[in-house]
Amino acid sequence: MSGTQAILTLAVALSLVSCQSLPSKTRSPREITISQAAFSADREQFERHPNYLSLTTPYEPVRKLHDELQTREGKVLITRGEAHITVITPPEFDVLKSRLSIDDLNKIAQAKEIQASDIVPICLGKGSASLAGREENTYFIVVDSTRLREIRAQIAETYEKRGGSRNLFDPAKFYPHITVGFTKADLHEHQGVIKDRRACVYALKAE
Repeated sequence: MSGTQAILTLAVALSLVSCQSLPSKTRSPREITISQAAFSADREQFERHPNYLSLTTPYEPVRKLHDELQTREGKVLITRGEAHITVITPPEFDVLKSRLSIDDLNKIAQAKEIQASDIVPICLGKGSASLAGREENTYFIVVDSTRLREIRAQIAETYEKRGGSRNLFDPAKFYPHITVGFTKADLHEHQGVIKDRRACVYALKAE
């Protein structure tokens, strides 16, 4: 059974529950639901981009989560109107392109059947940074995927075989996530936002 098939056998929805403890019996957990379909990408079409590699994921479940999250957090969140997991970032491609074209990356990804990748949801994360003297936020679903890590490893191996330096591209430095929305602009590592388990603010609970 593939990773995707295994995930599809789970409950059809996940509840997002506050990671904070709930000591009071009168305090109920904040819950938000997202369809399991958000983590099933095999029916989505692979999309090519000029300077990065990504896995396309279903948007509608993420859109519903975005709408509910706005209400729960009391914030207006910008959304791109689509959902994906970035596998190779634009800065990483700037390094790799001396030895690999974007077509090379796409061929590796398609040979590994990227759209059939396992997607394991971990939590919903929040990142914060000061922009123009004001705190801005970004929200994202932290995930993991064995196949996506394998694709990055294959890209690294091909890059090194063509003379690339292993010190310039680390396939293990990977923070897979699905962006849900942000207050002003999406935030990234250079702004101090690492989109992994350390950013978790809600736990995912299967219903």
